[in-house]
Amino acid sequence: MSLLKSNAKTLWQYITAFWSHSIRRQLLLSFGLLIILVMLSFSCVMYVHQKEFLYKTDTERAIGLVTALAASSSALVLANDVPGLQKILNGFAKLPDIKSAMLISARGELLAASGSVGKQTDISTKLAWFKFSPKHEINILANNLTLVDVAIPIASDAKSGAWARVELKRDLSNSNLQQLKWTGVNYSLFALVASFLLSALLAWRLTRRLYQLTEVTLSIEKGQRDVRAEVVAHDEVGQLGKRFNHMLDTLSYSERELSRMNRLYAAWTESSEIIVRQKNPSLLLSNICQILANRVPFELAWIGVPGQDDCVEKVAYGGVSTAYLDNVKISLDASKQESRGPVAKVLRTGTYQLINHFLPIVSCWQSVCLYRSVFGRA
Repeated sequence: MSLLKSNAKTLWQYITAFWSHSIRRQLLLSFGLLIILVMLSFSCVMYVHQKEFLYKTDTERAIGLVTALAASSSALVLANDVPGLQKILNGFAKLPDIKSAMLISARGELLAASGSVGKQTDISTKLAWFKFSPKHEINILANNLTLVDVAIPIASDAKSGAWARVELKRDLSNSNLQQLKWTGVNYSLFALVASFLLSALLAWRLTRRLYQLTEVTLSIEKGQRDVRAEVVAHDEVGQLGKRFNHMLDTLSYSERELSRMNRLYAAWTESSEIIVRQKNPSLLLSNICQILANRVPFELAWIGVPGQDDCVEKVAYGGVSTAYLDNVKISLDASKQESRGPVAKVLRTGTYQLINHFLPIVSCWQSVCLYRSVFGRA
């Protein structure tokens, strides 16, 4: 018993894991099983209703046949015209699904039948039908999956009365039901395959962008911080991808800013250490420029002071674009174009200047700066 419970628990855990580990699998199974359940339910309901209709039709047909037999043979029974009765029964034998049609006397003798005459019937009730049944009452002797057996009295006189009896097979109805059953099975199998294909397509379309988001997260986890989700729709998944990209952009910006602040802090810390150790002013300024160029990093870091002829004299510099300084002349004379840059303005006004893109007023240095890959100054 404990082993059975353990196996049942293990099976349930396996089913739960199989179900819960994939949204695509849940959509596929849910949609597919729902469609096949609907198709099976519809097929079963149709089969039951069709079976009831066909069996009811067979019963009504048997009652109609036995009633017609009783009406057409009543006069011949009273006249005891056996050949005439047999002729009527021979006509009934040609009807579809007729197993037998017979006329039985009150004494239990077989007056006429479709195929045999003058034989004693094997029916146990015999005369009891006539004695205990009201006149013209229809008696359904059998009504099962294969046969409908109906009898009706022809006359109420026990001496001259008789019974009309018809046995109707259900072969045609059962054949139609069998055909309906296999048709339902085939349609259900077709619906099963079609539903799983359709649900697989829908599940793939609904979840492929979720899987794309998963791939993006895996790429980012591996260090590819520039990967972004592809937003191709404006539905819920599209909005999720858009917000996901915005979150990644925000995180990337925060990381860049944090990295920049860390580099600036490292440059400031190292510069502070140099200030404490280095006593030579020229070497101190040169070391600070080199630290800024290496740590931040800057393409060029330099220090200038007012020199002779109202020009800025370079006293320290560092970076990969130091050759830029060889081709630049900065004047403090406000009437000259070389004095319109940020360095001259800082020395004249005592405030800082920041330029991210070159303006026409400093076009005299623009070609040199672009050649040396210098795009902004502070």
